[in-house]
Amino acid sequence: MAAMRGRRGFARTLLVAAGACAGAVLLAGCAQGGSAITITYEADGSTVKESFTPKDIACVPGGGAFGLQFADEPFYQLSVSEGEPGQIEVGLFDEKSVLYFESDSADVRSTTADDGSVEYVVSAKSDSVALVDLAGVEPGADPDLSGVPKHSGSIEATFRCLPDA
Repeated sequence: MAAMRGRRGFARTLLVAAGACAGAVLLAGCAQGGSAITITYEADGSTVKESFTPKDIACVPGGGAFGLQFADEPFYQLSVSEGEPGQIEVGLFDEKSVLYFESDSADVRSTTADDGSVEYVVSAKSDSVALVDLAGVEPGADPDLSGVPKHSGSIEATFRCLPDA
C-alpha cells in the first residue's frame, strides 16, 4: 500500500493514464451497485460537489482497496487503506484537469461478506484538495502539486471490492 501513497507516483500514474485513456484497460474487479463517491470542496467562495460511481475495485491484502477506471469518463484512481486512522486518495480527472483528494485521517469502516468481497464506507476531511490544470503538462511528467491551490473539502464514499482471484 505504501507504493500507492506517494503523491509523485500517484500524479505520474494519473498523467500516464490520462495520456493513454483511449487504449487503457480496467483492473480486475467487480461492477458496483449502490456505490458512490462524493468530494465536496470550497473554491472561489463557492461549494463544489463532484460525484461518481466507482467500479472495478480490487481488494488489497492487508486491509484496503485500489481501483482505476479509464474506459469511460469520469476517469479516476482510488486507493484506501484501513487503520487508525485510515487513508484515502482519489484522483478524478478528464483530459484537461485533475481533482485530487487525500486524507491520512480518514474514518474507514469495512464489512467482509461471505464471498470475500469487502464493503467500505469512508468519510474524511482534508485541507489539501488540489485542482491541477493539465494544460501544457507532457504525458508522463509529474505536475507540481506543491504549486497548485489547495482547498478545504470532504469525501463520503461507499464501494465494494473483490479479492484478487
